[in-house]
Amino acid sequence: MSASVPAASGHSNIVRFGIFELDVRALELRKQGQRIRVQQQPLQILAMLLERRGEVVTRDELRAALWASDVYVDFDRGLNKAMVKLREAIDDSATSPRFIETLPKIGYRFLASETPQQMVVPAPRRIRFVPVLAIALALLAIVSAVVVLWPRPRTIRSLAVLPLDDLSGDPSQAYFADGMTDELITAIAQIGELRVISRTSVMHYKSTRKTAPEIARELAVDAVLEGSVLRVGNRVRISAQLIDAQRDKHLWARMYEDDAKDVLRLQDTVARDVAERIRLKLMPHEAARLQRARAVNPQAYEAYLAARYHWDRRDFLGTAKALQAYRQAIVLDPSYAPAYAGIAQCYIVMTYLGEIRGTDAWPLVMDAVKKALAIDPDLAEAHTALAVAKMNYEHDWAGAESEFRRAIALNPNSVTARIWYGALLARVGRHDESFAQQRVALRLDPLSIVTRYNWAQRLWRTRRFDQAAAELNHEIDLDPNYASAHWTLGLIYVHQNKLSAAIAELHKAEELKPGPTVNAGLGYAYARSGDTGRARSVLQQLLNEKSRYVDPWAVALVYTGLGDRDQAFTWLEKANEDRDSLVTMLNAQPEFDTLRDDPRFNALLQRIGLPVSRDSH
Repeated sequence: MSASVPAASGHSNIVRFGIFELDVRALELRKQGQRIRVQQQPLQILAMLLERRGEVVTRDELRAALWASDVYVDFDRGLNKAMVKLREAIDDSATSPRFIETLPKIGYRFLASETPQQMVVPAPRRIRFVPVLAIALALLAIVSAVVVLWPRPRTIRSLAVLPLDDLSGDPSQAYFADGMTDELITAIAQIGELRVISRTSVMHYKSTRKTAPEIARELAVDAVLEGSVLRVGNRVRISAQLIDAQRDKHLWARMYEDDAKDVLRLQDTVARDVAERIRLKLMPHEAARLQRARAVNPQAYEAYLAARYHWDRRDFLGTAKALQAYRQAIVLDPSYAPAYAGIAQCYIVMTYLGEIRGTDAWPLVMDAVKKALAIDPDLAEAHTALAVAKMNYEHDWAGAESEFRRAIALNPNSVTARIWYGALLARVGRHDESFAQQRVALRLDPLSIVTRYNWAQRLWRTRRFDQAAAELNHEIDLDPNYASAHWTLGLIYVHQNKLSAAIAELHKAEELKPGPTVNAGLGYAYARSGDTGRARSVLQQLLNEKSRYVDPWAVALVYTGLGDRDQAFTWLEKANEDRDSLVTMLNAQPEFDTLRDDPRFNALLQRIGLPVSRDSH
């Protein structure tokens, strides 16, 4: 559905007022020639007010022109929010208006004292007689110049979907707009020829006043898609506009509206329209996938969006909340495949955090994955989860790689698939390929601290300690409370023999995120610094812990620092029996390098299915 906007009268679509100008047809607002990012609805209101400047435009007239009848119950809130955004854009005030006067409960009027000026095309001059040959030569020169200088259509190969503006006006509903942004990114990301920036990075631009060219330069993309979302009752409306960021040129705009149960189809329609507008040829499987979106229970979809919001935190509390919301989505809609894939990914994160025994988690992962793939065999997130299960639970390295490749073929823009596939490649010693996957992840998600942390992990596990430390210090500058960065930096400082700094970083990590795995890092640093008393105190805390699961890998780490090889191998064997996620990193983990010359090290690697250590004797 597209809202109609009255065209300006006169000789041009450009209407000027003060230092501003509005292109009525393209719905572009400029201030002293510079484009201002504003959502479509405020601009549509401005166009109506300019068309009838000096006259009162009533609220009922605005509603009839720009709001569907079935969203009337939310009209007041939506109009008020749109007017706030419009006034912000044109530096106006409701109490001391320069441009727009408010008539309470009646409507608005563009002040006649600020009469806009439309650009008038000057009358043609009288042309003197010129010889025909001279005219022909002049025309030839003009045509030649046009052919050479006329801007050719630019190919758009990369895109950022900026956070959708929430028109509900209800802060408690912010997760819905954020979730819709994420889902729209996911839909568009299925277009293999297009590089689509991940949600984590684009969320840095929520409520930003930066221009499209500024954002594009920072994200290294050709175009941006911006818009808004409004949900009222059982209807959802999305407005979207595509901007060539390099030229700051409006390419296309459209408004979409559908029943909430068909919101998946609505998102896929936007994705198809984007591909058509930038002239990308969809592969047959991409076109087919964007055509077969199923209906979804609106309440289940809302629970799913809430789960995505919590899961994005990647900590235990957020993951636990996400798991609960995914389960709620399945209760409401047992055939909703993405929710099953979400459950699988939650359990995977919990195993990496050391919060749950692998032998307890992995069967739950496999069960959720099988249900997801039975409903949707082409769901990239489910193939990603299956790949991790094959890697960490079954130790089926070839099968895991096949599933990762399948997931990336289905969604080349999946940052999660790229990161976890890079982790597999690092485990089996294919480090160049691992770094290549991590570089792709960074291009897709350049502002995500989690993605940058995974890059630092690759540097750490290839013994590039100086580079890893520099990256982690940069991450800590960006987020001083990022516990994982402090923890890994502490372990790196141990290898650099900066033992006091190492203990300080690990104490900070423990303060931010207390838990067995974090405490084990501190015990390892104490042991390596010669403070065996404190190291053994940490060890006893781990061994005596009864209220939560203690990862055997964590205990093995402290014993390794103490130089107790027998106990280290005993606990590494337990970690393997528990199908611990971290034990599959054994071949890449620098902290266990002191065990490599022991025959038990290669024997364990062989049981896990990893390449044997080349440093063993």
